[in-house]
Amino acid sequence: MAFRIVIACILVAAAFAAFGIAMAWRDHDRIYNRSPSFTIVNGGNRTTLTIVEFMNYDCWNCRETHKSLLAYAKSNPEVRVVVRPFPNEGGYAEEASAMVLAAGLQDRFFEMDEAIVHYLKPPDERFYRETAGLLGIDYDRLRSDAKGEKVQEILGDNAEILIGTGATSVPALLVGKTLHQFDKPLTLNELIRMVAAERAR
Repeated sequence: MAFRIVIACILVAAAFAAFGIAMAWRDHDRIYNRSPSFTIVNGGNRTTLTIVEFMNYDCWNCRETHKSLLAYAKSNPEVRVVVRPFPNEGGYAEEASAMVLAAGLQDRFFEMDEAIVHYLKPPDERFYRETAGLLGIDYDRLRSDAKGEKVQEILGDNAEILIGTGATSVPALLVGKTLHQFDKPLTLNELIRMVAAERAR
C-alpha cells in the first residue's frame, strides 16, 4: 500500500513538473516567437540570440535606443530582433503603435516606424496621410486596420508580454533571457557589451 502511495506521489510530481515545463515553453514562445513576421529583423534563425524590444513611440529615450538597436541588427545578421510596439496610454504612443502595425499589414512596418522615430513633432493626421502617400500605403485601409481586430490583438498581446516580463519602465529590452531597463538612451557600444555578456552566460 505504501509503495502505491509513493508511486502515485511520484506520478503527480512528474505531472506537475511536465506542466511547468510546458508552461515555460509556451511563455518563451509567446515572448520570442509569436509576433508578426513584419516586426522581426533577421528573423530566419530562431536558434540564435534574440533581442525583444518594447517600443513606446512617445518616449525620446525609446526612439534613440530603437535607432541603436536597428543599427546593431543591420550589422549583426546573426542576431534576431523582435520589435513590440505597445499601446502606452497618454501622448501619441497608442495611435502610433496601431498605425505602425497597420502599416505592417501592407508590408511597410519598418518604413512607417522609421518615419515616426525620426519625426520631431507628435505625428498627426497630416503626417500619417502624407507618409502613407510617400510609402505607397492605402491610407483608408491604414486607418481602418489600425482600429481593427488584428492590430488591437497584437497590441494587447505586446502589453501583456511587457507586464509579464516584470518591466516597470521603458526603454526595455530582453537580451536573450535578461531584462534591461534604462533611464537614458542605449548606445550602440552599450548594446554590444550586453550581447557579449549574454552570450558569455
